[in-house]
Amino acid sequence: MKIRSHGCPVCGYPGIDALDAVDVVTHEVCPSCSMEAGYEYGVEEDAAVLVELRRQWLVDRRGVWWSAQVKPPEGWNALEQVLEAGLPLPPLG
Repeated sequence: MKIRSHGCPVCGYPGIDALDAVDVVTHEVCPSCSMEAGYEYGVEEDAAVLVELRRQWLVDRRGVWWSAQVKPPEGWNALEQVLEAGLPLPPLG
């Protein structure tokens, strides 16, 4: 499956572009979940890999905002961000 170009395909944060205009990974690091396009996931990534990365962030790391330089939007909630982006939830238990 081809990843989406706008927004993080792992956590749904809308403030990054995972792909550039010619569908090459940007190596941009998501300030929300810390995943890097081109390192943790590629252009044609298996959906199960993205779900596992999402699980690692939401469960293992408790969905904590990663960046110290970029502040989260006011009222930010990790689970709501994933749901608003329409991304499938991993097993949360």
